[in-house]
Amino acid sequence: MFYSLRNRLFLIFTLLLTVPFLLLSIIIPSWFTSIIEQQTKDSTIEMMDQYSLYIDSITTQAEDLGKQVLVGQATQDWLKAEKEDETTTNAQKLLIKNQLKMQLSSMMINNSNNMSISIFLNDGTGTWGNNPSLQKTEWYQDFLVNDQRWMNTHIDSFQLHQEMREINLNGYLIPLFDMNMLELSGIIKVSFPSSLLETALNKIKLGENGRVYLLDGEGVNVLPGEVHTPKEVLNKSLENIKSGLKKGLVEVNHHDEE
Repeated sequence: MFYSLRNRLFLIFTLLLTVPFLLLSIIIPSWFTSIIEQQTKDSTIEMMDQYSLYIDSITTQAEDLGKQVLVGQATQDWLKAEKEDETTTNAQKLLIKNQLKMQLSSMMINNSNNMSISIFLNDGTGTWGNNPSLQKTEWYQDFLVNDQRWMNTHIDSFQLHQEMREINLNGYLIPLFDMNMLELSGIIKVSFPSSLLETALNKIKLGENGRVYLLDGEGVNVLPGEVHTPKEVLNKSLENIKSGLKKGLVEVNHHDEE
C-alpha cells in the first residue's frame, strides 16, 4: 500500500512543495536583510556627504571672515596703535578702535550664519572687552601649543551681543600679526552657534538605535552632549580613519557584537 502510485505521488508533491518552501524561507529573509542593510549603508553615506558639504560651507565662511579681518586696514591700524604707546595718544587709540569695531559689526551683520568676530592681543586687550586671563584660557593654550585652530563647543563671555555670551559656540582661530613684521601679536576668533552644526546633525537618523556624533581627531565630541559609543569602538574606528579611509563604513567587533 505504501508504494502505491497515490502515495508515491503524494510523497513527490510533498517534497516538491516542502523543500522549496524551506529553502525560500531561509534564503528570502537573508536576501531581504542584505538588501535593506545595503540600502541603509548607501543612505547613511549619502546623508553624511550632505552634512559634510554643509559643514564645509560654514567652516569656509569662518576661515574667510578671519582672513578678511587679518588683512583689513582697520585691524592693522589698531594693532600698530596698541603697540606704539609713546607715539599714539589715548584719543587716537580710541578712535582707531572704534573704527575697527564698526568694521567688525558690519561684517557680523552681513554674514548669514550669525557669526561673531573678536580680536585679542597677547596681553588680553580685546575689541569687546579685555581678558587678562587669556594666556591661561584652555583654547588659547591649545592654539599656542598644538596649533589647534578649530574649537569645540564652549561658552564665551567676551562677545558683543549678550545672547551670544549665553549659548554654546564653536569657533575658528587665526593668528593676529603685523603684515609687515609677521610677529604673532594676538588672535582673531570667529565664533558661530553650535546649534548650526547640531540641528543639522540631529536630522540624520540611523535606524532605531543609531547614534550620530561630530568628533575631533581625538574622539572628543565637537558639540554639546556626551558620546555614548564605547571608547574602545571609537579608538578602533579612528585608527581606521586615520590610516587613510576617506569615507565609508568601519566595522568594529566589540563584546562579540559587530
